[in-house]
Amino acid sequence: MTAADDTRFELAAQAASHERRNRPRLLIFLAAGALLITAVTALTGLAGRSRAAGRYQDALDAQARVDAMLQQVAALNNSEAAAGSGAAHDPYPIIYTKIEDAALRAGLARPSPPTEPDPQRTGGVIIRQYAYTNVRHDSIGPLLEWLRLAVADVPGLELFQIVSLKPDAAGWNMSVTFRRWERTG
Repeated sequence: MTAADDTRFELAAQAASHERRNRPRLLIFLAAGALLITAVTALTGLAGRSRAAGRYQDALDAQARVDAMLQQVAALNNSEAAAGSGAAHDPYPIIYTKIEDAALRAGLARPSPPTEPDPQRTGGVIIRQYAYTNVRHDSIGPLLEWLRLAVADVPGLELFQIVSLKPDAAGWNMSVTFRRWERTG
């Protein structure tokens, strides 16, 4: 090999070295880092937006429940004003007897005493619930008749929820919750 070839190889090596040094690798790493930070920020923002939307929906649901309760209180006040005495919403000490009598008249056996969760208090109103579970009969007709008679016989009683109504080997099994709004004082 000649000195000219050595010089040419040396110059080629130096040129390759300078070319590597002149490539903007740092800018590429900085851009990739900025992109990563932007992506993390965007994902965090989306997660925060989702949480905020969930809280907003919960607030809307709570507002709807409050509006419904206000309408019920207004209906209670209107029915009380229309009835004069408000007997439909006065405390009713024989409510269990009336509901049980309705069951007997419908052709059912006397239901077990209901569970009564702590009443809800809203202003001058107490909301009482009466949950009857595992009320059974061979056919569905007497069960539904009991619900109708109970609501008709007890002033202000409403059918709040049919928790379950299922056929089983012995006939029909029903769990139901009644609700009644009562004035306090």
